[in-house]
Amino acid sequence: MTAKYDLKGSTVNREEKDVKSTSTQKDVNFNKHERHIYLEEPEIERFIKIVNKDSFFLNNLKIMDYSLFLIKLEKIDVDNKIEENLEELNEKSEPKLKE
Repeated sequence: MTAKYDLKGSTVNREEKDVKSTSTQKDVNFNKHERHIYLEEPEIERFIKIVNKDSFFLNNLKIMDYSLFLIKLEKIDVDNKIEENLEELNEKSEPKLKE
């Protein structure tokens, strides 16, 4: 995990000034650093449905507070990691020849 954000859609008092690796940052921090949420097509539709459903639910309860908790994960090249691990295993398992 490289960053956490609590997004409310406002910039009023929404900046974490003392950001540490464990900090949950806020809207202003997100706007300064990330600026976008990237989703693939199937996730976009699902995301919109969830936000609409949550908003409808909160509206029925007369609650106006809504946060989107966002976690940024570092992208890992899985294929490359698997290849590296296989090479390491092969090196360890090769028999050592006596000279």
